[in-house]
Amino acid sequence: VLRHPSVNHLDMVDLDEKVVKWCAKLLPEYSAGAFDSPRMHTYYEDAKAFLEKSPHTYDVIIMDLCDPTDTGACYFLYALEFYTFLATKLNPGGAIVTQSGPASRLGCRDVFTRVHATMKRAFLGDEETRDRWTEMLGRPHVAGYRSFVRSFCDEWGYNMVTFGAVEDPVEFRVEEIDAELEARGIEGQLEYYDGLTHRGMFHMEKDVRKLMEEEKEIITEDNPAFIYNEAS
Repeated sequence: VLRHPSVNHLDMVDLDEKVVKWCAKLLPEYSAGAFDSPRMHTYYEDAKAFLEKSPHTYDVIIMDLCDPTDTGACYFLYALEFYTFLATKLNPGGAIVTQSGPASRLGCRDVFTRVHATMKRAFLGDEETRDRWTEMLGRPHVAGYRSFVRSFCDEWGYNMVTFGAVEDPVEFRVEEIDAELEARGIEGQLEYYDGLTHRGMFHMEKDVRKLMEEEKEIITEDNPAFIYNEAS
């Protein structure tokens, strides 16, 4: 995130202070000096509680959560109620993105398709819902995408909602993305992402797209999703 010069303030909230500090110490190549940046502000507490008491709103909220499990601490952060709350912490034209579990053909129904359906219900559910969010933040677009995570040996999924964009992120053009990265002066710093990669991330094969469209299960606080449970 801090590679982008347009970012002037970053709040990172994590529940486990020891893990974060050990990673900063033992894996410095991953944080690349981020913890020393004056733009970086780190908080060790529950993310939902942090947002509930914070007076700030954000342009972007990124959730790299633990997978939802019945013995975990964050499965409720995948619920429709939490997504609608998160949007109240956004500035107009903002965006929310969350990790959503495996997204290959074999694993996409574990959580990925359900998160996608839940985000669509939260922000695109009906005309009244769409109009309400459009008035508050700008026209909503919900999109799923994925990338290969080497440490997981799998295609991993993400879902995002953007507000106020002229077009759906799925349709962003290769040359526009590359021009924006060049304008920010960071195209040479990125090992993975560029315009062509973006197109591949958002354009999944037909059978996965069909499962995303057909998914009916909505994740709520009363109907949580678990990628696996204690019995399995």
